[in-house]
Amino acid sequence: MAAQNPSRRHHHAPQFYLRPWTAADGCLWRYSRAPNGKLCEDRKSPKSVGFEFDLYATTPTTPFERWPVDIVEKQVMAPLDDAAARVHSKLTALEPTTDLSDDERVSWARFLNSLMERHPRELAERDAAAVRIATELCAEYRHRWPAPADQARVEAALANYDHEATARNTVRTAMVQEIRSGTFLDHVINEHEWMVFAPVEGAFITSDRPLIVNGGDTQTRPVHWVTLALGPQHLFVSHPRAWLAEPDRLKEQLATTALIHNMLIVFARPAALFSAEPIADIDGHHVRLRKLVEEAFGVPHKAPDFDDTPVTGTC
Repeated sequence: MAAQNPSRRHHHAPQFYLRPWTAADGCLWRYSRAPNGKLCEDRKSPKSVGFEFDLYATTPTTPFERWPVDIVEKQVMAPLDDAAARVHSKLTALEPTTDLSDDERVSWARFLNSLMERHPRELAERDAAAVRIATELCAEYRHRWPAPADQARVEAALANYDHEATARNTVRTAMVQEIRSGTFLDHVINEHEWMVFAPVEGAFITSDRPLIVNGGDTQTRPVHWVTLALGPQHLFVSHPRAWLAEPDRLKEQLATTALIHNMLIVFARPAALFSAEPIADIDGHHVRLRKLVEEAFGVPHKAPDFDDTPVTGTC
């Protein structure tokens, strides 16, 4: 039987997560920065956004190693997202979070943790640092054995060793280990209270960096307060169980968080924003948000088409 082609389209914004923002045509509104520096507004399917090719790929580092390059995607990320999708369906059905099984709570907590670890920007920064360290180590080995005969052996060994691939693989391994972190899971499952908040007015947007940690504070750990839009009308909230002792304050906090969640999404510097409806510069609950989007991604290079005709293209 012929070997399957490796999976190369690795979604850091999972398709199941983005589907609640899609319309009957299967598309959602995407806002991003076009190559010319202007705001790009177009309609896209969840499959065609929120991914990078080979994002989680792990390449064998010597001629003697054999493993599928998409092992992380197929054996870690895909099962993780499949399990989270089932929990997501329960949460958006507004079933009490107390009805989740222990396995479902673990699956959802692991998914939340993954959103802090799997984004291309985070991985790119870690890749650069890891490659730099690996390159320095190779130089150290060359310096340690200066004799010509030793140099020949060092160069022969290094010729069969891809130090940059090793560095990137190490970053992917660390990502998987952090996603499965027992410390995080124990904290969020046993010390936090989970709830789904459904405000009467307004609609939530999301992005390729949808998780807001500690109210958008740049320091994401330790995790005290987590919010994640589950769809245009649902906001998942995870907060310390001790906050239940102050119900009035908690209620006010939830209302404020729901009000500013969209702004926090924009401030998180995503590569793309997603919305179920146009973020218009006309009267309505998105009028202020529109200004923030234009400031974040540039001024639109053409008047957006907000009629019922699907808009396509890559800007």
